[in-house]
Amino acid sequence: GPINPPDPELRREWVEKELGYTGWEEVVGEATSFWTEACSAQNRRVAWLSRRTTHEYAGFLEWLWRVGEEPIEVLDLTDVMVVAGNNGPTKPHSAISLAMLPPHQIIDNDLIARAETLTPVLRTKYRKLWERLRVEIASLRVLTEEGFVSAPISFFDPLLLSHITQEWRKAARV
Repeated sequence: GPINPPDPELRREWVEKELGYTGWEEVVGEATSFWTEACSAQNRRVAWLSRRTTHEYAGFLEWLWRVGEEPIEVLDLTDVMVVAGNNGPTKPHSAISLAMLPPHQIIDNDLIARAETLTPVLRTKYRKLWERLRVEIASLRVLTEEGFVSAPISFFDPLLLSHITQEWRKAARV
């Protein structure tokens, strides 16, 4: 949905109009509270993200946009390899996303120590990317071979339709 301006009420209206989904009033209040807390300067600011996960990447870019020039640290899991550890050593595998890591893997792989201060060059690069995506006013942001780009709401339609068969199947199988 819309990211410019980043107004939760406008997003709620968009979801209702475009997707026919109602009941986002609670989300509006939660989003407002979340951004107030996320942008407060009371503690060390560390952003965990993966540029392989659109919602993490977009959330990071919006947060970076909102905190302005405040000093922050970043823990980018995009290329990080981890081992499972809990039941003995395993082959290293991609971390992919913070949401996919159990707490013991975060500790066992000492991921907290990987946080690095965001350089001015990277900050500028990320802010320019988010500014471009905001101006484009698209329904979706997706990861492609070209990077993080805007896309129309119909972007996934051909892919979804390619998995439909003549026989009935559950939507989850499509």
